[in-house]
Amino acid sequence: MRNDTIIRTPVWPTLLTLLVLTLLAADVLGDVATADPRAARPNAIVDLRTPLGVELVGGTWRFREPTIAEIDHRATGPDFKPSGEAIHTHDLTPRAGAAGFDDADWPAVAADQLEARRGTGRLSHVVPHQRDRAGAGCGV
Repeated sequence: MRNDTIIRTPVWPTLLTLLVLTLLAADVLGDVATADPRAARPNAIVDLRTPLGVELVGGTWRFREPTIAEIDHRATGPDFKPSGEAIHTHDLTPRAGAAGFDDADWPAVAADQLEARRGTGRLSHVVPHQRDRAGAGCGV
């Protein structure tokens, strides 16, 4: 008769080692740099829908109902970009997001009144525009 001796090693040291290695890897890999700007945390968040938020940035909300204008453009080309033949199409004007855009003649709107109805009804598109102290505008 054979006398076989089975040596059993405890499982918990191996599991503990795997757990520690997993946590270390997660800590190291968690600090991977990314080019995604949404991954960075902001220094501050300002709610521009409130009078206090607009005051903090020294801003002013302005409003204008745009018009539909006929413009020259290009048809979609084989590259799915506007590289085809010259065509006429429609666009909304003005384009309030451009740098240096002058909205001085637009009526000002209080931040707590932004959700009030301003459009005329059936075909309506409202262009709210916010300008901060530095004069940088942001169309919304």
